[in-house]
Amino acid sequence: MVNSRNRNLQRLTCEYAEGTLVKPAIVKHSKHFAAIGSVLCPWLRPSTASKLAVFLALVCYCNSLWGSFVLDDEQAIVRNLDLRPEQPLYSLLRNDFWGSPMAGRSGHKSYRPLTVLTFRLNYWLGGLDPLGYHLVNVILHAAATALFAAVCSGMRVPPLLPATLFAVHPVHTEAVSNVVGRAELLAAVLFFLALLCYRRAICAPRYASSLGSAIAATTLAAAA
Repeated sequence: MVNSRNRNLQRLTCEYAEGTLVKPAIVKHSKHFAAIGSVLCPWLRPSTASKLAVFLALVCYCNSLWGSFVLDDEQAIVRNLDLRPEQPLYSLLRNDFWGSPMAGRSGHKSYRPLTVLTFRLNYWLGGLDPLGYHLVNVILHAAATALFAAVCSGMRVPPLLPATLFAVHPVHTEAVSNVVGRAELLAAVLFFLALLCYRRAICAPRYASSLGSAIAATTLAAAA
């Protein structure tokens, strides 16, 4: 009885992940997306649509590469001693986003050790040259766009329109153009990875180990 219920639950979860078990309204909208996509670009495959969205993401935000450090960038990067090579790596686990002790009364109290670690790698490669920091942000946004397109394809939603909208939507401007917005970009990349790994583990028993990858990606997203 229990095994039968578990199999039914796995089947329903897999159908939901593939987009075959959704509400009629969602199915209707998905068909509308498919119809619009087929009219606009009948030759466009999901992989081609993903590449197009990534290209648009890079083009749309490439002008941020020559920006400087602004607003919170000064505190989180320029004045953050945790980026310096003389500081021990374990200080990233003890301090907040701005390099202040988490146990202290002052400070930002935002705990983002993974993001600070990427800043430290940027500092190791190019010091305080803003170009390298902005380049990583743009690449992360392009990666998030590609993963979002993959999530759409996995749910049988044609990725052309949603991935393109995700790539160029102005709501991402602050996250991409401000270096400190990397926390949101890393969280998005890792969250989409977790979704893809979870779907793979549920829908293909031979890839059950992907469930561990999904848990790991979710944990890292929480530290971003």
